[in-house]
This record gives sequence, structure tokens and C-alpha cells, in this order.
Amino acid sequence: MTTPPSPNSSSTTTPLTELTSITHLLHLTHHRNKNQHRLAKWWKAFSILRRQVGKLVAEVEALERCVKFSSSASTTTTATAGGLSGNVNAGKADGKRKKGKDGDWAGEGESKYLKAARETVEEHVEFMEVWVLPKCFLAFSNLVADNQYAALGLMLMATLARVRSVLRVLGNGKEKESGNESGDEEGKGDAREVLAAEPMVDARETDLGEVVGREEIVGIEGEDGGLVVKKIKKIKKKRRRERAEEEESDAGAETVPAPAKRPKKKRKKGDAFDDLFAGLI
Repeated sequence: MTTPPSPNSSSTTTPLTELTSITHLLHLTHHRNKNQHRLAKWWKAFSILRRQVGKLVAEVEALERCVKFSSSASTTTTATAGGLSGNVNAGKADGKRKKGKDGDWAGEGESKYLKAARETVEEHVEFMEVWVLPKCFLAFSNLVADNQYAALGLMLMATLARVRSVLRVLGNGKEKESGNESGDEEGKGDAREVLAAEPMVDARETDLGEVVGREEIVGIEGEDGGLVVKKIKKIKKKRRRERAEEEESDAGAETVPAPAKRPKKKRKKGDAFDDLFAGLI
């Protein structure tokens, strides 16, 4: 029997472990639903998300590998420099090392590769946050609105939330650096913050006019640059009134005499032969 995970296991998960789990889940979903949903509108966004998460996993693995090699190289260099005898040898060992931005001593090659790997991951994270996640959110929310596949849409929305949380962790360092660099600048900010700062106009204060259905409009005529809208209901009522008035006036003015009945002709009394053939005529 498999033991259930401990409640504190989620707090110790790394971004790479979380991304690997998400990749497996997306792969299984792709394998299970490809034949049925490959022509759906949301499948394109799902495929893009699956490919981008797979690429991000490879980049994060390369970043962790660079961090591991750089840390091991720095500890090895420090230990070698401390064990050397004489100030000349110690000075040569210190000269081979280069001081980084944070004050840590690291090798020249490792710091360069580590910086390139970190920049690659940060650029990919920014690309996914700006271009991939909004499209996926729109597509998956429409899938949730469809009652037939609401469960699949909820699963994809939860997976998208997991991806978003991992991207926040990976892009945390870049956000701090950008915040320190732009601390003295004013008037710059995110587009969402700018839109939120703008005053919102209350819709109740504006005059939106009267709601008119499309079937109620007969036509639009221009008079002196203006618009005159005619409505079917008013025209019908007006026509009914005019017809009723015309009928009343015609009934009062003209009296039509009833047609006179034609007098029936009396048959003349005939002989015996006429009586015999009277029923045949």
C-alpha cells in the first residue's frame, strides 16, 4: 500500500518538482483527449501550454545544474586557496577567482553560464505570463461554461493556477531586481495599476437613453442633420384610429337600402300532361 503524502510535503516542493508533476498531468490529458477534442477551440491553447511548460522544465533543469556546478566549484576553490602555504600561492589562488554581484566568490566560467541560464528562464517566464496564460485562461473558462465538459475545464483551470504559482516563484528574483532599479523613477507602472488608478464613471449618472428593440424600429430618416425614429406600435395605433373614424363617418353619412325581393311568378294551370311532367322540370 502506498502511504499518503504528509501535509508538509507541499511546502518543501521545488519549482522543478512542481513543473515535472504538471508536465505529466498535461501529457496524460493530451493522450486521453486528443482524438475527441483536437478540433475544439480550446485545444490550441492547451497544446501551447503543454509545449511551453515542457520547455520551461528543461530550462529550469539547466539552471539548477549550473547552480550546482558553480557552488561546488566555489567551495573547491576556497578550500584549495586556504590550504596553500605562503602568501604568494594564496594570492595566485585568489586571483583565479572573481567576485560576483552578491559578494560571493565563484569561478569565471560558472558565473557566466549561470547568468545566461537565469536570464533564459526569466525571459521564458515573462513570455508565458504575458502571452500564454491569458489565452489559456480565456479558453479554459469557456470550457467551464459548457456544462458537458465542465469537469475537464475545472481541471485545466486548476492546472493553470499551479503553473501561475510556479511562474511567480521563478520570476521573483527578476521582480526584485527591476524594483530596485526603478525605485527612483516615478510615473511608471504596470498597465493594470494605471487602469485601476483612473477614476471610474458611474453608469447610473450617465443618461443611457431608452431601450428600443430592433423589431420596433420602422426606419430612420434624416431631417436637418438629425435623426427621426418611427415606431411600429405608434403607427399601428394611429392607423386603427383613422380606420375606426372613417367607418363611423361612412356609416352615419350613407345608408344603403336593402335590395327588394323579386315577386315569384305564378304558374298557370295546365292540363294532365303538364301535371305528369311537372316533377321532372
